[in-house]
Amino acid sequence: MLLAGLAEKADADGTNAFPSRRTLARIALCDVKTVQRRLASLAERRVITLGDQEAARYIPAHARPKVYDLQIPATWYGPERLTRVNEDRAHRGLPPLTQHTRPALPPAPPRTERSDKGRPRQMGGDCQSPPTKPLESGGRGDFESRGRGDCQSRQGGLAVPQPSPITLPPQETPTAPAARSADDARRATTGSRPRRAGDRAASRGAEAHIPPARPRKATTLQLPPGQKVAVTAVEAGWPGELAALLPLHRPAVLREAILDALDAGRTPQQLRERIQRRWWTHGYARALAEGELSSPVGVAVGLVRPSTDCPDPMCEDGTTLHLDDACPKCAQRRADRRQHPMPTLRHKHPRPQWWECEGKDCSAAGKGPRPHDGQCQHCRNRAERTEIQRATAGLVAEGEAAQEAERLRQAIRWERMLNEVHAEHTERSRSAQDQTVAEQYAAAEDEEVRRLREQLIWEHPELAANAQQQS
Repeated sequence: MLLAGLAEKADADGTNAFPSRRTLARIALCDVKTVQRRLASLAERRVITLGDQEAARYIPAHARPKVYDLQIPATWYGPERLTRVNEDRAHRGLPPLTQHTRPALPPAPPRTERSDKGRPRQMGGDCQSPPTKPLESGGRGDFESRGRGDCQSRQGGLAVPQPSPITLPPQETPTAPAARSADDARRATTGSRPRRAGDRAASRGAEAHIPPARPRKATTLQLPPGQKVAVTAVEAGWPGELAALLPLHRPAVLREAILDALDAGRTPQQLRERIQRRWWTHGYARALAEGELSSPVGVAVGLVRPSTDCPDPMCEDGTTLHLDDACPKCAQRRADRRQHPMPTLRHKHPRPQWWECEGKDCSAAGKGPRPHDGQCQHCRNRAERTEIQRATAGLVAEGEAAQEAERLRQAIRWERMLNEVHAEHTERSRSAQDQTVAEQYAAAEDEEVRRLREQLIWEHPELAANAQQQS
C-alpha cells in the first residue's frame, strides 16, 4: 500500500514522489510510525531510493517531505512505454532507463509468521469490555451519580436519553428555567447583537435601543514563503485575456483553490498546463470572444481546481500522469454512459446526439449538431493557430528577405563609393607625380643651359664681354 501511494504521486519513470507521511498513513491505513519503519525497510531493500530533493523546494522547510524514486525495473514498462518514458527523461535532461540502471528487483524476504498462529481466539476478543462490579446502592457502572450532579438536565435543557435508576429526592423550591432556554425568560439586550422582530426586553417589556452592528474587518491570511512562491508560479500561467480581467488583489477562494490543487499532488508546472488546456477545451476562450464570460474569478477557479469526475487521483482530464496514457476509468465511464444513458423526460424536439471529433489525436466529444468539418472547437482553434503561425512565418521570411536585399544594396552602394574615392585618389596621385617629373625635367634643362653657357664663355671670352655690354 505504501508503494501504491508513492506510485500515485510519482512521475511516469517513478521519480519525484514526495507525499507526506500522513498522506501515506491515510492511504495504507496505518500509523505514521509504521510508515517511517516501512519506508526505511523499502530503502534498505533498494526498492526506493532518495531522489532529487529540489523537486519539493516550493514546500516550506518545516513541512517538506523527502523525495523518493521508485526503482521500477526497465523490463516492466514494455518497448513503447519505455520509449515514451525515456523521451520524457531526455526532455528533463535525465539519462534514459536501461536494464543496467534499472535492473530487476530482488525477491521479497519471507514474511514472519505470527506468534499466535493456529491458536484459538478467545470469545469476544479485545472488543469485549471487562465486567464491572455492581455498586452497593444498586447503580450501574463504576461511577455513582450524586443527588444533584452535573449530569442532570435542567428544565428546558437537553434530556438524558437513559436516566439514572436512582430516585432523586423531591425539591421544595422549583428550579428556575435556564438562561436562553425558555421564551419567557430572555435576557435583556445589551447591544452586542442586533434585535430581531418580536424580541422583547425582560424588564417591563420595554424595547432597548440597539446601536447598528459594526462591519467586521476582513482578515488576510499570510501564506508561508514556500506556498506564496508556488501560488505565484501557478498564477503566472493565467492566459493574458483572463489575467487582465482578474482583480489586482486575488480573492481568498482563488488562493484556496490553488492550494487545494497543490495539496492534491500537482506541481505548479502541471497546474499551468492544466490551465492552458482547460482554457481551450472547456470553451472559456470562445465564451470570452463572444462576450459571455460573466465571472472571471469563477472561471479561474474552474481552471485550477481538481476534477471530480474520475475517482483516480492521478487522472488529469482523462490522462493518467504517472503512466502518460489514457485513463481507463474515464474510458469505461464514457462507454457505460453511452451504453446506458440516463433516462430523461420526453421532449417534443429530438434529443441532441453525441458526436466524436475527427481531428488528429483528439478524443473529444460534442453534443448537438455535428459541425461541417467534424472537428471540435479545440481542433479548429489549433488549426487556426497553425495557419496563423504559418502566415506569420511567411511574413517573417519576407521581412528577412527584404532586410537581406537592403543589406546587399547598402553593400553595393558602399563598394561603389569606395571605388570612386580610390579612383579619385589615384588620379590625384598621378597628377602630382607628373607635375614632379615636369619640374625635374625643367630643372634639368635649366642646368644644361647654364652648363653650355659657361662652356661657351670659357671657350670664347669675347662673347662674355659682348654679353656683359648687351646686358
